[in-house]
Amino acid sequence: MKDDIIYDDGDNTVESEIADGDGAPEQKIAQLKKALAECRKEKEEYLAGWQRSRADFINARKEEEERRSEFARLREEKILRDLLDVADSFDRAAGFNQEGVSHIHKQFADILKHYGVSAIDTSVGKPFDPSYHEAIGQAETDVPEEDDTVKEELQRGYSINGRVLRPAKVKVALYKPNN
Repeated sequence: MKDDIIYDDGDNTVESEIADGDGAPEQKIAQLKKALAECRKEKEEYLAGWQRSRADFINARKEEEERRSEFARLREEKILRDLLDVADSFDRAAGFNQEGVSHIHKQFADILKHYGVSAIDTSVGKPFDPSYHEAIGQAETDVPEEDDTVKEELQRGYSINGRVLRPAKVKVALYKPNN
């Protein structure tokens, strides 16, 4: 008489015939152990595959969240860059000493500060730094120490959280000795 051992590996059904006869219990046990070992091996393979898939899914989700966060940050920078023109207009209007304009300018400056936006230092005499300044003109000087320094700020530059949002437009001193 034959006993059939059947197990399903998910793709096909595997049958193992076990013969009855002399030494049948030992042979049957050996065959059962072999079938069990195969099942365990397949189980470990499936588990490892599932765990890899799960880790890949978690990593993909994290990368997508980072991409979305980067997109939102870039969108926010664009909006703030557009608002800087308004800040420039307020800077020009503040020279009229109108109390209302000054108040609006302060409010606007506070909003920029809240979002991590700060003005780039372009003090006259400060060394020209192309990372923060955009040279749009030159101004001659007869003082050698002033060579390659900021001579005049034409448009204020801004940074956001330490990163340049818009470089300052400046005139740079160019040393030319008087002969």
